[in-house]
Amino acid sequence: MRANIAINDLGIVLASSNAAPSTGGAVAVRVNQRVAITLGSDPTVAALLSLIRTLRAVKAPITLIDANDIDSSSYTQSKLCILLARMALAKLESENQKCFQSKIALVTPDLLTLDNLPDDLLRLAQMSFDAPFNQWLAIIYETAMAIRSPLYQHGTICLNDNLTYQIKRIIYPIMPANERASNHRILSAARLLDDLEAPII
Repeated sequence: MRANIAINDLGIVLASSNAAPSTGGAVAVRVNQRVAITLGSDPTVAALLSLIRTLRAVKAPITLIDANDIDSSSYTQSKLCILLARMALAKLESENQKCFQSKIALVTPDLLTLDNLPDDLLRLAQMSFDAPFNQWLAIIYETAMAIRSPLYQHGTICLNDNLTYQIKRIIYPIMPANERASNHRILSAARLLDDLEAPII
């Protein structure tokens, strides 16, 4: 099975028969289980974000070809998404240097030390979420996106230490008008009232 898609500089995904990406965009070509990505010159943040979303379901190795078709490298899905996210952050942050400057990395055992993370973030990174907890999160997230409005959730929660905490949360849907529903996102902030040093969920 062969499929080509093009992503323009606005981040819009289009069917494509052209292997060359437009300026600011990207092209993805899938042949059976193999995927190759070609970035156009100076890809935009919108195009990079759209490409990351497109790659969510891809599990096979992905070949990234440079804009001049001279060099290519093979990546796992997670490593390529991190690379694309770094490119998007670098571009956005270079245009908004007074607002933010940051770096991102996968959470790995090497990262999980007090030398790298404060204690509350270290405990959060070490948490494991089981299926009921994931469903508990999904219910409120999906509802906020469906009604397109922030939600307030409060009650109790039992974390990995088997202690029960009082919790209050605000769930805020991020839904740009020109985005498909599958691309909508959630901003969530919570406070555990019984222990100010407990991780935020």
